[in-house]
Amino acid sequence: MDIFSDIILAIQAIMGPLMIIPGSTVFIVIVGVGINIISIYAMKRLVDMEEVRQITTTVKEWQEKWKRARKTGDAILMEEVMAQQGRVMALQGKLATIRMKPMCYTYIPILIVFFLLSAVYGALPVAILPFNAHKVLPFLSNSIGVEIPGVGFGLYYWTLYVLASIPLGGVLRRVFGVDIQQ
Repeated sequence: MDIFSDIILAIQAIMGPLMIIPGSTVFIVIVGVGINIISIYAMKRLVDMEEVRQITTTVKEWQEKWKRARKTGDAILMEEVMAQQGRVMALQGKLATIRMKPMCYTYIPILIVFFLLSAVYGALPVAILPFNAHKVLPFLSNSIGVEIPGVGFGLYYWTLYVLASIPLGGVLRRVFGVDIQQ
């Protein structure tokens, strides 16, 4: 065998109980929380959240003004909104740049984690839905998981990661005060 296969087999042997459900389910959720915490740390260290909130508020106010101008047909208000459009577009560009800064530091580590998870778990189900999702939506079978006869629908590692990480990430961002929508 090649060295990569030996490394993956060693990782699988070390992980033991984390290779099967429910250990794998808990492990993937913990990985998702860990990645979110690392991203939040990078955001706190690299981004001025007060500036982000000010820009977001300015853009939202302009958008509301623009909607009001379109709805009412007020020519003076529309002219005022159009005069501010260039400045608001520049602020939106700045906001996009600010939001990308932490990703420069977290993107490669996240790719490495997913590469390792893919090598370790492959197409093994890591969590089971207690219903047969593939019977309602047949295109789901083999794309996000696999049927486990008599048990339910087994989710692949990346599906569980997405389903757990997105809502948990939102909660963690609010708890740590880096939620841009606050």
